[in-house]
Amino acid sequence: MGATTPIRAIEMVRAIRDRLAQEWADKSPAELVRLLNVAGAQARDDAARRHRDSTSNPRMEPTRSGQ
Repeated sequence: MGATTPIRAIEMVRAIRDRLAQEWADKSPAELVRLLNVAGAQARDDAARRHRDSTSNPRMEPTRSGQ
């Protein structure tokens, strides 16, 4: 067990962390809160779009007779 295998995901996350730290270094706390709130709202919207109830899809609803 002498050899190790680098884990690329860890390096990717570290690179993202370092890049964000540089971008956010000159931001005020209020600006950071605003940025994170916008990102959170976008993530919630994306999640809601991906997890819609099947009844919201007209193709999944039963056909109506007499129309």
